[in-house]
Amino acid sequence: MITLPIYSRETVYSWLVRQVLLSGLPYPRAALKSLIGDQHFQLTSLLPGYSKSLAENSLCDVDELLNEHTTMNYFRLFSSPSKYESLRVELEAGCSITMVNQHGWLATLSQQPRELRYCPVCATDEYLRLGVAYWHVEHQLPGCIACAKHGVYLIGIKRWRNMLELPLQHPDQHLVIAPSAATKLAQLSVELLCCTDAFLAQRQLAQAYRIRLAELGLATTTQKLYIDQYGFREKIEETWRALRYEPSVAAVLSLGHGQMFPKCMSFYHQSQHPLRHLLVIGALFSSVTEMLEYYHSLNARHQTLLSQRHVRQPRTPYEDESLVRRVLSQLSDGLSMNAISRQQRCSAKIIKRIALQHGVTISRNPKFLHHAARRKIWRLLLIGQPCSEIAKIMDCSKAAIELELSYYPELKPLRKKIQYFKLQQKHRTALLKATDAFPNYSRTQLQKRYKATYSWLYKNDTDWLNSHLPPTIPISERQLGKAKNAG
Repeated sequence: MITLPIYSRETVYSWLVRQVLLSGLPYPRAALKSLIGDQHFQLTSLLPGYSKSLAENSLCDVDELLNEHTTMNYFRLFSSPSKYESLRVELEAGCSITMVNQHGWLATLSQQPRELRYCPVCATDEYLRLGVAYWHVEHQLPGCIACAKHGVYLIGIKRWRNMLELPLQHPDQHLVIAPSAATKLAQLSVELLCCTDAFLAQRQLAQAYRIRLAELGLATTTQKLYIDQYGFREKIEETWRALRYEPSVAAVLSLGHGQMFPKCMSFYHQSQHPLRHLLVIGALFSSVTEMLEYYHSLNARHQTLLSQRHVRQPRTPYEDESLVRRVLSQLSDGLSMNAISRQQRCSAKIIKRIALQHGVTISRNPKFLHHAARRKIWRLLLIGQPCSEIAKIMDCSKAAIELELSYYPELKPLRKKIQYFKLQQKHRTALLKATDAFPNYSRTQLQKRYKATYSWLYKNDTDWLNSHLPPTIPISERQLGKAKNAG
């Protein structure tokens, strides 16, 4: 029977160690057996599976132990009700680490702290008040290397599975002030650990991040709120630069060789480790509470954002009929294109396009294409000749050909069809030659050898591709082939 009281924010592991050390039994294993049974638990786990056994041997409630004296509440806000409840059930059954890994909360082992940490100031105060220093829950959270209360570096002791140790009871008073980023992450972690807000929906949470990014100029202010991922990453790196070598933080920042985070925070269909959310929250908000305010007022903030944005109205001859009338009137008065461009505040290219589309004759410099050349270019454009090849034939720049093409918008869909037909014939011919040259090749072998052809046909001509590929090999025959090769 456990008689020692459990202190405020003390870990279940710390409580167990104190009971074992004061049990009076000659061997720690005997004390552990009497307290948590024969099962071999990982004693220093962030989510210990022996909490129920300790509750049964004391007057404490198992829910109180899990909520107040483990890191379980740290995972609650960014989880779902069903997933959180299943975690609770698994913890009571003693399968904590398996459950956490299945849900992706600890995506890599490096995100788990490899040390047990304590604050020297807290330890000294507890020793003087209570006669013993103990492990705090908030000091064991991933990424926390500073005390949120005192702002000093935590002292770490390398942990292992069955260690039974308490913090140093007479810690050295040589304190080292932690950087502001370390203190900020510790404070955010404590705030998340103590948060009692309801479960957050991942889709709405991602939208809250987007709205805040738009307010900071790191996302568009359109309805879609497209994120500037490069600027977003720079913002996070700037905020947490002092912690970039901390193992848990480094594991997040290096996801996908540094390319996945923070992009993965938009993947609302999957769970993200709370540390990832805290790194984003710390870069965008001052606290978890401010993030929750954004979360609960998404629609109002989004509408405010949309109402404040400046929508520039395009001024093109296709959308502004009054511009066309003014340009034609000034051309008939004999004004030059440059003069009209300055007065109407549009480019000379638009003035020229309006003139050509409405049959207005404009004076041309001898260096421009004459009528016969323009007619030849039109014929080549009509039969789908690429602009670069036409430029070589006519001995002019590709930009001049593209400008000429812009005068005939009806040619663009026709040229797309011609180019599609040419590519279709090219890739079909290539695949037929491949099947003739390698009649015994399977579909996978053809795909690997002719990647470009296979990919184009798969995306644009799937029915024809499937009808001309070798027949598929049944699964039973494939498994039999693998077995023969293995033998």
